[in-house]
Amino acid sequence: DTLGDWCMVADEACEEADWGYCKPQGFKATTCQDSPAGWVDAEGDNCGDYGINGYCTAQGDYGKDWDKSWGSFADFANQGHTAITACCNCGGGVDTSDQCKDKADWKDADGDTCASYSSAAWCDVTGQYGVGWHEEWGTFANYTKDGKTAFDACCACGGGTFSATPRPDESTTGVRARTTLLGCECKKEWQDEITGKNCNGFCCNPDQDPNGDWCYVKDWTCEDSDWGYCRDGRPNAEACADTPAAWIDSYGYDCSDYANLHFCTQTGGYGSGWKDDWGTFDQYWHDGHTAYTACCACGGGGSRDSGYDASCQDSQGWADSDGDTCGSYRDDQWCTATGGYGWGWHEEWGTFADHGAEMSAPQACCACGGGSSTNFKANPGAQGLERSSPAEHVTPSPPPDEARKTWNGCTCKKSWSEGNLACSSYCCNPDDDEFGNWCFVEDEDCEEASWGYCQPLGGNSEHGACTDLQGWADAEGDGCWSYQEGGWCNTDGTPGAGWESEWGGFVDYFSQGHSAATACCICGGGNRNNEAAGVTCSDTPSWKDPDGDGCAEYTTFKWCTSTGGYGIGWHEEWGNFGGEPTAAKACCYCGGGSSGAGRTEVLTATGSGSGPQQEARPTSTVSTGSKRFTWNDCACKKTWEMEQVGKCTGFCCNLDNDTLGDWCMVADEACEEADWGYCKPQGFKATTCQDSPAGWVDAEGDNCGDYGINGYCTAQGDYGKDWDKSWGSFADFANQGHTAITACCNCGGGVDTSDQCKDKADWKDADGDTCASYSSAAWCDVTGQYGVGWHEEWGTFANYTKDGKTAFDACCACGGGTFSATPRPDESTTGVRARTTLLGCECKKEWQDEITGKNCNGFCCNPDQDPNGDWCYVKDWTCEDSDWGYCRDGRPNAEACADTPAAWIDSYGYDCSDYANLHFCTQTGGYGSGWKDDWGTFDQYWHDGHTAYTACCACGGGGSRDSGYDASCQDSQGWADSDGDTCGSYRDDQWCTATGGYGWGWHEEWGTFADHGTEMSAPQA
Repeated sequence: DTLGDWCMVADEACEEADWGYCKPQGFKATTCQDSPAGWVDAEGDNCGDYGINGYCTAQGDYGKDWDKSWGSFADFANQGHTAITACCNCGGGVDTSDQCKDKADWKDADGDTCASYSSAAWCDVTGQYGVGWHEEWGTFANYTKDGKTAFDACCACGGGTFSATPRPDESTTGVRARTTLLGCECKKEWQDEITGKNCNGFCCNPDQDPNGDWCYVKDWTCEDSDWGYCRDGRPNAEACADTPAAWIDSYGYDCSDYANLHFCTQTGGYGSGWKDDWGTFDQYWHDGHTAYTACCACGGGGSRDSGYDASCQDSQGWADSDGDTCGSYRDDQWCTATGGYGWGWHEEWGTFADHGAEMSAPQACCACGGGSSTNFKANPGAQGLERSSPAEHVTPSPPPDEARKTWNGCTCKKSWSEGNLACSSYCCNPDDDEFGNWCFVEDEDCEEASWGYCQPLGGNSEHGACTDLQGWADAEGDGCWSYQEGGWCNTDGTPGAGWESEWGGFVDYFSQGHSAATACCICGGGNRNNEAAGVTCSDTPSWKDPDGDGCAEYTTFKWCTSTGGYGIGWHEEWGNFGGEPTAAKACCYCGGGSSGAGRTEVLTATGSGSGPQQEARPTSTVSTGSKRFTWNDCACKKTWEMEQVGKCTGFCCNLDNDTLGDWCMVADEACEEADWGYCKPQGFKATTCQDSPAGWVDAEGDNCGDYGINGYCTAQGDYGKDWDKSWGSFADFANQGHTAITACCNCGGGVDTSDQCKDKADWKDADGDTCASYSSAAWCDVTGQYGVGWHEEWGTFANYTKDGKTAFDACCACGGGTFSATPRPDESTTGVRARTTLLGCECKKEWQDEITGKNCNGFCCNPDQDPNGDWCYVKDWTCEDSDWGYCRDGRPNAEACADTPAAWIDSYGYDCSDYANLHFCTQTGGYGSGWKDDWGTFDQYWHDGHTAYTACCACGGGGSRDSGYDASCQDSQGWADSDGDTCGSYRDDQWCTATGGYGWGWHEEWGTFADHGTEMSAPQA
């Protein structure tokens, strides 16, 4: 049980139930409250998890179930806290006894007091029911007294009355970590570089800064500087009045609600009543304000700045080029009410205009002297309305040995190793990755992967309205400066006068996800400021992808390129860009947005020397975030455990090496109709593609499913993340004239059957599920087998028969449906495909007969004058169950042949005359010059018990091929031997004769027919 230990009770009258959750030994009720509210550690475990799982003790020590191999509490710190500072049950939290008072003398309708609710754990301080409360008792409303429930009256239940006692001035050791106005964690101990004075308590003022305490920060990339003013040092206004007076948020809550329900603190923070899953105050913006600009109780109000006009409204939806809103400028003190720089603004950030879009903060924001009151014009005394020169605006370099970050802003491990790859300085490139340095990350939930490419060190090179890609150099080590100095490129992305034609194209020097044509301003690439460049591009207003990320995130984290392709910060396993439109169409940085004249010329220049011009890849309806789903679209549990198998902490795992791939325990068993399911690959969408040849396996025996499940390939036909380069190329594993990228749909191959097969019109099974359901949920596959999404306990498709048909009959995705007779093109082939045996096993091209010593250099030969014709040694003996076999094209022909059945047609509607006239086959049963490799094999067009090479004389078949053949005979329906081979296999592969004898395709070492029989063997069936 997720809530921990429980027991059956000795006295049901005492519990008013027959069971209850167990109170921890030594527990006593306190007035402690976890702080910050809703805290979780770096792995996502909350205070409740630490208590229930025995990770800590109430004395702040390690609990009995803490595994020492995990390291220390500090290794899992988050938001400046560990469990022993944030969690009451670990000895941390804050004492609220002097802040909250229960309603005097209150008792509920049963006479229970607030003390009873607290000690019995009937509720918690977040206003939820506690583990001691039984559902069958009803709600607290059933016990209302004097118009109040425990939620209203009791501090332990999130109610009571809070006093206005100020927070203690905790400026010495023993306090929680302090943060800057931007929420960046301060270093606990530091020395002022100018005065030389030491600070040992996070925030100090060694240089008597008139704006108050400040600190050096732990992570300079968070603050965009190595220091910042401390949040608790922010000045408060006296004699405050809520402004506007009747303000309400977008949900209808007013300032008194924010105060009484403890949604906020007087310093602008989130109060004990605010739930983490509600998001931020900004999400409830209304009428130009959030609570912490409008409400005194939340640090806002009309008199917080004497120059503030309460009737003013910010420019709706405005955000600067970094995605920061007017709320950020006001709340983080980046500006003054007259448009000047506030004490939260850092000089090295440049001017307001450097971060402006169509307008900058002094024009758009009321708090900065602009807004509707000035008709969105800057105050005459405003600062920073002009862009700074490159020399004035320098991005700071990180302190030496400072932790490095990935493009997704996630902290790299300082030392890491995997196999023979190792790094001891955050970012390395031990495997010569073409995209440059990378690292393993501290927090996989942050990166949504175990690793990421590193952000380069150093600053940007400015080109007026354009910024070169930070730290980029091509595969030869030449940066944008070299391209400029050497005259190697033009601004339209084509090669310049200094570029030598024998060097090839820019793409030949592709590095870090870019060529010069996309990385360098001088070559038509780089990151452009559209306003200054005179290019009118605007991101699609309010656009978000399915995970809630907007254009600002795609830009900041380098998830895309300016040509709409995937950027260096994007992970392949996340799938495709989500949403409609995708970022490639919605965001200027990604090559989209609403463009005016000139943008296409600048950002998508073409020419022989330009970089790879990637089109936006297909969108996916599957979230690219971390959540995973089964084939039945049921959500997986993130963390789950199964006895004798193990624990999974990342949604989908394969703890038992299941041959069908990753699986998970589901969050909703009613959705899956089972407690587990196989995981649908991220980015999957159902298609009308069919693997071809059907049943293809590579030279090692791996099939298309193996390539997909094991991550050997991508849907774009490239090598997947789990393909080991030491294995060689796909071509090294070719079989039947194909590799995975020509044969397999999930590797970008296969054939599109959308115009060949039609599902039975309007068919639904007995449960109302359509063919689309069977396809998308992977309940079947096109070979007529049950798919990975089908659960055995559901029975067979026959249990869901409707109108006399199952999905196997009605649905193309299940091997059924109706095929059209669209003509195939009469296209001649070039070259000779690899030859195969009767079993379809690929022949060696060159071999030597072990008996005669004669060589064969063309796949199939007859060096020993075998009366049955040409044969070969095979590449894969496990395919043939022998090291040799007779060649398919060497099969004997009968004379005086008649097509049998006389009117036979294949599943596409082609008859034997078509196979002859269009040169689809040869008279020896082989593939003719008109047959195309990507059509697969004759077997895929089986119909009415036959393929062309059993039915058609022109293809080596027909009724008189064996004088004993009776054309009216029908095979035993559905029969297959113990190996799964059907009567069609026995006939087509010449395993038997018409009198029940062994055919010339049968190998002696296979034993007898009976050895492979089931209820009957081939001579009977």
